[in-house]
Amino acid sequence: MPTTGCAQEGCAKSSSLYNSNATLPELEQLIVSAERGNARQTWPPWGRHVWQTAKNGTLPSFYHERFSNWTSTWRELNPTYTYHLTGDRENRDFVSQHYPWFLPTYDSYDESIKRADAVRIFLLHHFGGVYADIDFRCLRPLDELFALPQAATADVLLGQLRAGPDARGGRSAIDSVPNAIMISRPRAPFWLHVMQELVRRVNVATAMFDTGPQVLHHVYQTLGKQHHVRLLPSAYLYPIDWMTPGWVGLAKWRRAYLGDEWYNRTNTTFAVTYWMHTYGHTSG
Repeated sequence: MPTTGCAQEGCAKSSSLYNSNATLPELEQLIVSAERGNARQTWPPWGRHVWQTAKNGTLPSFYHERFSNWTSTWRELNPTYTYHLTGDRENRDFVSQHYPWFLPTYDSYDESIKRADAVRIFLLHHFGGVYADIDFRCLRPLDELFALPQAATADVLLGQLRAGPDARGGRSAIDSVPNAIMISRPRAPFWLHVMQELVRRVNVATAMFDTGPQVLHHVYQTLGKQHHVRLLPSAYLYPIDWMTPGWVGLAKWRRAYLGDEWYNRTNTTFAVTYWMHTYGHTSG
């Protein structure tokens, strides 16, 4: 994989902390094995799981009613899917059981959000399905999403934000593929390369660079096409983003209770996030 060094936005520490040669033997073996079978003729079913995580496996106390309503939409619209709301202890146990070679890295993260970012990659690789932040509302059944032509020969479906500067000084392309909602078939090889990039960025900078959207964007740009990753239009999964007029600077209570006024719902709007940022919550 091409190296990124530390020139990307969000990498404030010394570039020497980014280790382009870092790897783990167990991960290398998984990548080699997966690459042998990547030119597939048939496609495994999409994982019928919905994954959401919260700090202690419980919804936040602030705007609790809204989070309860939003998370319930995933169960109501997808009754044949298994719904999971996991917490920090369950997430660590999962990594320890299924990916023990990553556990030292997982435990070494200097922020809880980095562990929350990382575990969603491993859940999707192991089980497949949909990962969505708890401030996402499901608007249409997932089976309708999987019936789209884009999904027929995809291993992974990702969303994107609209291009262009935002009111905070400019949103570059490296932030344009969020990890707030991601959709996958089980054992998609793409995630192994995301894991590889996680190993190269351990506590180099912010969560955005180490474990978040900048990792996802980088691996998508370099390896997404050959690993059957499809990027869906912004209106499908991110009808509200930081380019939405009037959204930047909007108080959280307005996002929570009036957010649906900020987008147009169509027959291809499958989900929406209200960008509540629960791991960095401040009231407002």
